Amino acid sequence: MATNNTEAPLPHDPADQVVMSDGADPDPEERDYGSDGDLDETAEIAGNPSGSRKSSQKTTDSSTHSESSTVEYEQTPFTEFSMQVRELCHSIWPHGKERRVQPPLDRSDGRIAGLLRSKNLYRFLTPSSKSIPSVPAARGKEFEIERLAGGSYNRIVGVTVLDSELKEPDRLILRVPRSEWEARPDRDVAIIHYVRQHTKIAVPEVKYSDFTGDNPLKRPYVLQSRIPGCNLQTIYGGLNHEQNCTVAKEVAKIFLALQATTNALPGLIELASPARGDGPNTFTIRPFDIRSPHDMEWRKKPVDHEWWREGLHETLYQDTSKFLIAQFGRWRAYELLKNPADILYWEYQDQFAEAAEQMARLGLFDDDQNCLCHFDLVARNVMVDIRADDSLTVSGVLDLDSVCFAPKFVSCAPPWWVWQDDPDDDGAGWDESDETRALKVPVTSTGKELKRLFEEAVGEEFLRYAYQPQYRLARKLFHFAVHGIHSSADIVDAKKFFEEWNTFYESEIKRQYDDELSEKSEASGEYVDPPEDMNVEDLRVEGTVQEDTKVYGY
Repeated sequence: MATNNTEAPLPHDPADQVVMSDGADPDPEERDYGSDGDLDETAEIAGNPSGSRKSSQKTTDSSTHSESSTVEYEQTPFTEFSMQVRELCHSIWPHGKERRVQPPLDRSDGRIAGLLRSKNLYRFLTPSSKSIPSVPAARGKEFEIERLAGGSYNRIVGVTVLDSELKEPDRLILRVPRSEWEARPDRDVAIIHYVRQHTKIAVPEVKYSDFTGDNPLKRPYVLQSRIPGCNLQTIYGGLNHEQNCTVAKEVAKIFLALQATTNALPGLIELASPARGDGPNTFTIRPFDIRSPHDMEWRKKPVDHEWWREGLHETLYQDTSKFLIAQFGRWRAYELLKNPADILYWEYQDQFAEAAEQMARLGLFDDDQNCLCHFDLVARNVMVDIRADDSLTVSGVLDLDSVCFAPKFVSCAPPWWVWQDDPDDDGAGWDESDETRALKVPVTSTGKELKRLFEEAVGEEFLRYAYQPQYRLARKLFHFAVHGIHSSADIVDAKKFFEEWNTFYESEIKRQYDDELSEKSEASGEYVDPPEDMNVEDLRVEGTVQEDTKVYGY
């Protein structure tokens, strides 16, 4: 399994100085172990004499990763980047001191320096750490810069602030988007503030942030608290029975805490106005984006839309089926605006809208509640802390970038990784979004007990949404409504969805019709034959997708 959102220091030779308080050591290979997330926040765990915990080196073995993420993502080499981080620290804490004094670089010839930087040769302008004189620790703040494994979306750096006036150092995480045009750090910060303000779920605290490039990093950044402990994925296979049971129950509590936070409409969380003094932040829930995240114009779109400001979305989103149909209408309209002569996916949008209507007819959306959903609530994003007495506690939840408001059934994807116990499955290549894994019966008695503990904690409503096939397909439909279709792989997934849904819908309609005929037969005392030319289309209620879409914006 790929480690994502962990603070695990990278493996290094004795000559590799990971805690770079001077920041001028040779740039060791910076590796990326995250597959699709972005905050690696796992601290090392001391060995356990009882042997109940195993340290996982599989995901941080340097032999398994040969390409530096600095090269892969065309990032500034860490030696130079660490200098920028230290400069940022001095701008935030202007009276801080470093453990080594860095002589100023001669940048009189900016043209040459720029050329060297563009050729990844700028590090040769940086003196070796051996040439930098040590100085006594001064009163005030000192900074330690730590290179951590990042992810696909963010570069991650550990920052420890040592303050002579405080007993404990302030351990922080610096997140810097790898791609400025694709990032929305303002929204990420809003989500963290919202979860901290409206739930009791432990999440990082934002200390400082800048959504512009007007800072020493020349990029947006977020500096947040570092959650203690380690990510669950790194030690899950080595937990003892009691610790595993605690995990099952605590993960269930996280799901329930998210679901307890509701909103009238689905959408994205954004900060309406920051807190003043000790007052609370105020937030707004806005419609989901209708653009590919790879669209270069994406960052230029307005923060809101006229139809949204005028409250029309409250009419379109008044129930789940109307929300879904409106979303597919917006995708279709976007395709028309983007390239009227070549609409690639409009037929799929029509079919998605029809599926939404069919789901509504079967009563799947009768609940119509919207709650907080964390779409990446998996082991690598759950931080745990193991105390001296070997007891375990969940210390926090990471990677909140995907958190939004969505229909309640969307938040009930079963976390099968909680009770996964197949001895032949080491977790490599796991796709936690594959809900079919939840249908697999645990092999061991421990796995069965963990599954039972989780299910008892979440309750019957969660289980109905989690395991019934129609809700698994409804979650897929929601995914298409939010993310659209942008690739051939998406088309393959869409065709598979249509095949599965059509099979289920036809069988369900036929079952309902058979039940109705049976009731009529019992009432009349005579058997009632179904019509020979009966088909699914004949069984539909009045109203068509074409009629509905005139109202919902196609």
